[in-house]
Amino acid sequence: MTRAALIVGIDYYQDPANRLKNCVDDAHEIKQALRHHFDGTANFECRLLTATSDRDRVDSACLSHEVSTFFRQPAEVLFFYFAGHGWPGIGGATVLAATDNNPGHGIPLQSILTEANNSPARNKVIMLDCCHAGGFYPQGQWPQMNNGVTLLAACSRDQSAIEEDAKGGVVTSLLCDGLQGQAADILGYVTAANLYGHIDRSLSFFALQRPVFMTHVDTFQSLRRCKPLVELPDLRTISKLFPVRGHKFGLDPTYEPEMRGRDQGMPPPDPVNVATFKILQSFNRCGLVKPSEESMWHSAMKKGHCYLTAQGEFYRQLASEDRL
Repeated sequence: MTRAALIVGIDYYQDPANRLKNCVDDAHEIKQALRHHFDGTANFECRLLTATSDRDRVDSACLSHEVSTFFRQPAEVLFFYFAGHGWPGIGGATVLAATDNNPGHGIPLQSILTEANNSPARNKVIMLDCCHAGGFYPQGQWPQMNNGVTLLAACSRDQSAIEEDAKGGVVTSLLCDGLQGQAADILGYVTAANLYGHIDRSLSFFALQRPVFMTHVDTFQSLRRCKPLVELPDLRTISKLFPVRGHKFGLDPTYEPEMRGRDQGMPPPDPVNVATFKILQSFNRCGLVKPSEESMWHSAMKKGHCYLTAQGEFYRQLASEDRL
């Protein structure tokens, strides 16, 4: 099924006092991050709406029509992104400002959420990098979210979205980093929850801006595939290398391919064991395995062992149940 994205970046507003600098660039960055997976295969079909001048506008009627049309299509995933002005509207709920809107006027986030709730698409992801982005409903109310809807806002309803002059929105920058691999799991999949975790950790010291994340899903849908830390065929061997919980995989010098550092009389590397050790080292690098000594090399040279971490045990269980 279709994976479609509507990406909006608005720098130009009719009132010169309201004009912005980096939202259009942010929109282009998001499009670039979403169009393809790491291996070049197609990911999202992206529609880009930008406003840079009086001849290149995104007026409120246009934006309303585009949002409504976008959410009416059946799809596997619909991804809506907005960078521009977000203002408190009537009752305190935030509105997204189009080119012809003045402060206090625009498309209510409540109406966009309603469109997402009524959409036939399986998964709907709304990501907003604007001030007051968390104000989906009037103060004191909780947004009604149907299954398959995820919201990620750059800040709460009472906060401003931080922007760096040369780099654009801080959250958008983190969002793109996350989509390009910083928020990927071991197999290279990036979900909305991964992205929020990456953004939240990165903003943990910025008291002026805290992201908002709300979701109602049965399972998280991957938004992009990045290069995996461990190849899937290798990961599937984890239940063979560690057949039961608590298993310790014994090592010796035949597993280490490096000849330097060996004591006299040590056996040489064994090609079969070296291939296994390479997989175990990849598990170690991504936190699935720990060595008994200070490193995997020392564990092999001292005839030690390695064992699974809690995360490694999770993947061992998945592999043993043929769920990888």
